[in-house]
Amino acid sequence: MRRWIEIGAFVPKVISSAGGFEMGSVNTRQLVPFITHEYERFALSSAESILVANLESDIHGLTGWPLLKMYYSAFFAAHAIMRSQGAGVTKLEKKQAAKINSFLALLGEHDETVTAGMYLYQLDISQRSGPIVTFTPHEPGAGVHESFWNSFCDHLDGHAKTAVRSGTVDATAIVTGSEEVCRAIRGSSSHAGAWLSTMRNQINYQHQHSVWFPLKRRNKVKELLSGLQIQPSKLAKLAASPKTHPVQAFAEATFYLACLNIDVAEVIATRSSKGNAFGPKWKRIRALVKSGH
Repeated sequence: MRRWIEIGAFVPKVISSAGGFEMGSVNTRQLVPFITHEYERFALSSAESILVANLESDIHGLTGWPLLKMYYSAFFAAHAIMRSQGAGVTKLEKKQAAKINSFLALLGEHDETVTAGMYLYQLDISQRSGPIVTFTPHEPGAGVHESFWNSFCDHLDGHAKTAVRSGTVDATAIVTGSEEVCRAIRGSSSHAGAWLSTMRNQINYQHQHSVWFPLKRRNKVKELLSGLQIQPSKLAKLAASPKTHPVQAFAEATFYLACLNIDVAEVIATRSSKGNAFGPKWKRIRALVKSGH
């Protein structure tokens, strides 16, 4: 069912279908600041989290909280990476849904309405008429984090398929990299699970895997954390098996995603360097991250 709405020079086109909707001819002056803000807050919080994890591990020799902060650095990094590609998971509040529905009501059609909740959004700038943002209901899954990781892997898979269809020169590398990252997130299984989140729960809520104080004098996890230095993501390893070395695999996966966020941020910062843009903010926190080498 199509819903067309025109309001002055700003012409949103709202299409409601199977619980989702699209907004077409979006006003870029309103859209860009929103996406920029969303990207910034996740990219910066990811860098800050890995910085604190390294600090606690190096100075105090701790492992429990550093591992959890590495997880959140990876979680924030994945959000930032999606937003750098014009996609993400966001919450549509009741007031926002009501405004959209009030527009639909102006057309005199009430058989379909937009509901509040979590949505996946995707920006498409290929249309001549202007940007289109598609909103699809976000499946709740077993939990918020599990659901997000599944969506992130779906996003990577979609990006890889697009690269293959378009004949991108590095399509093979994109497919291989996407599969490798998703295996690290899902653990040893390729089904729609989120092993990374399961490990977070086991460490945080159940205090498993012997990572909390007091630690043995020679602790492999402590040695592993002290050896994780900030570096380009291409140098980070995803070698450990979740079955035989779960903590090492967890640390490697979260560290890789944190470094990938830094790689992406470095590129974006060079293109956003004026005034209150992302570049100057990134430069300040990057100095702290690099001093933590």
